[in-house]
Order: sequence, then structure tokens, then C-alpha cells
Amino acid sequence: MNSKVTQVILVVFGAISTLLLLFRSQGLNSNEPTGLDYCELLFGSSCDSALTSNASWNLSFPVVSLGLMYFGIVGILLMFEKQFFQTLLSVILSFGTGISIFQVYYLFSNSIACPLCYFIHLIILSILILNIRNIIKQVKDRKYLKRILWICFISLLIGTLCEAIVIEKGLGSRISVIMKNSISRFKSSPQLDINISSHEQFPCDKDAKVNIVVFSSYECPACQDFDKSLNQIIDKFGKNICVHFKHFPLSSQCNPQVEYNMQPNSCLIAKAVISAGLQGKFDAFHNAVFNSNYVLDSIQLSKIAESLNLNLVKWKLDLDSDVVESILSSDIEYANKIGISSTPSIFINGRKLDNRPGVLYYIIKDIFNDN
Repeated sequence: MNSKVTQVILVVFGAISTLLLLFRSQGLNSNEPTGLDYCELLFGSSCDSALTSNASWNLSFPVVSLGLMYFGIVGILLMFEKQFFQTLLSVILSFGTGISIFQVYYLFSNSIACPLCYFIHLIILSILILNIRNIIKQVKDRKYLKRILWICFISLLIGTLCEAIVIEKGLGSRISVIMKNSISRFKSSPQLDINISSHEQFPCDKDAKVNIVVFSSYECPACQDFDKSLNQIIDKFGKNICVHFKHFPLSSQCNPQVEYNMQPNSCLIAKAVISAGLQGKFDAFHNAVFNSNYVLDSIQLSKIAESLNLNLVKWKLDLDSDVVESILSSDIEYANKIGISSTPSIFINGRKLDNRPGVLYYIIKDIFNDN
């Protein structure tokens, strides 16, 4: 088979494979139904870990879309016979192979499975080898041939180095793109005037620029994880931010919008925290609950109250009081009124926050930079 025909066939296979990954990548990054996992279908191993890794985006573009562009340019240049276009093709193939080499190294060194990715990288290398063979056969001037080969080698090294810098520095990485999009969505979201109660907040300055309101359930694992991130934010920004909590237990015992008793003790824990708040120990009790490794029933909650030197008699009376019941019911009713259906639901200065990990820090940092 003619070498050029072989290269064209490889370009077609590479473009189709890249297109399959692009479809999957778009689904994964849009939070919509992702359709077929073509890696799983063809090789029995998913490529999703690669498509959501830091190496999957370069300079704010998905690598697979850049790969599709690459195969398109190579396919076009293969149509031209003139020496200039063939030399340009060799340089582009060498540079692309350099990028491919570091991509393979990154995936392999981080144990990221992506059989379709490796197949595409093999195609890229194969096209370069065939192209170099053609140049060696066709170019009679040895000095010119040596110059072309050196240019190709240098282009390959530059491609490898550029990709290493882009990935290691996270230039336009998937994470930075997600954060940028999250900040954009946050700024364009409607701003609500959320009622804030004094017993629900951590200590902060009255003129703080950032008010965070969290609708939370104390048996929610995601809420516990978010609370750790929140504590890091508080440590960094101190009293320049105010954090307020609204109770939204995911239990049918106290929340009429919840059909199932998903978190059976969440109503009791919420009341226990509110009762502690009536004695000025909301933040301490809140932290103790989220840091506990026990199943929090009435016995464990009493132990927490005792360890915080609360007035136990008053605390136990408050648990079943109309005051605590009213506070909890008010939070739940308000949450249902503004459409809260899951926890944690976070608002910053009245705007709904994207719950992706890390977004909170970037949003707050952006607000301080604007001011």
C-alpha cells in the first residue's frame, strides 16, 4: 500500500477516535447524560479518568478538540506534493508527536487508564515515522535532508517541553476553566435577600464584605466535607467573612418535603445544635458534630453538650421547646420557599454557589479582588 494512502487512513482513524473522545468529554463536562463510554465499549476500560484529569485541557481548550484540529491540518497538508508543504507537515507532525510523548508520560506516570488515548498517540507517532521515511527516500540532497531531520527533532523536543510546561503549570487546565465558568455563572445568578438569624452564625465583623449562607443537614456526608473546606476558608479570611447556617434536615420527621427518612437523626441533631446556640455555643457544638466519628443519637449529643460545659438541664428542656421547634421549622419553610432540595446549598452575598470542590475559595477571592 502507498505510504501516503496509509497516512491518510491513519489520519481518518485518528480523527474518528478523537471525535469519540470529544463526544464523551463534552458530556462529562456539561453534567448532562454522557451517552456511550466508547473506551469501555471498544477496550473494556473507561477513559473518563483521563478526560477529567488536569491533562485533558490545554490553554482553556479540551485536548481532544485540539487533537481533532491537528488531524484536520495534517490531512490537508497530505494533499500537497510541494516540498514546502511536506516540510511544514514534518514540522507539525514532530511538534504534535512531542506533545503526544508528554501526554503518554503523564497518563502512564499517574496510572490513568485511557486505551483510546494511547491508540491515538500511537497513530500520531506512526504518521510521523511514515513521513520521515518518505523524506529520507525522496530528498537526494544530504545536507538538506540532515537539516530537515534536525528541524523535526528540535520541533519534537519543543513540543514535549511546551506540553510539560502547560500541564505542570496548569495553564488553561480543566480546573481553571471550571473555576472561570463557575465564577461567571455565580455573577449572573439572581441575588436573593436571605434572612439571617444571629444564633446561626460564626463570629465575624459586622461590616464583612462576604456573607455565606449554608443550608445543611448534619448527617449529610457532603455537608461534612464542605464544612472542612469552609473551616479552611475561615482560617484564611478570618472575620472578613460571615458564615450563617440554615437547617435543612433530610428527614421526613421534621421536613415535609422529604419523602423518606434518609437521615433519621438529622432533625434531633439540628435541634441539639440550635439549643446549644441559645447558650452562645452554636459554633462549638456545630464543629463538634461534624468532627464526631460516632453515630449521633441522644446519648452522644448529651456527651457533646457536657464536654462544652453547657447548662445540661436548660439544653435538654430547649430540645423540645417551642422556640427551638419554631427556629427549625422556619429554616425548613424558608428553604422550601426558595427551592432548596439538597444539601449543602450555599449562597454567597445572596447568590447561589456552584457546589464543585474549590469553587468557594475562588469566588471569595474574586469578590475581595473586585473590592
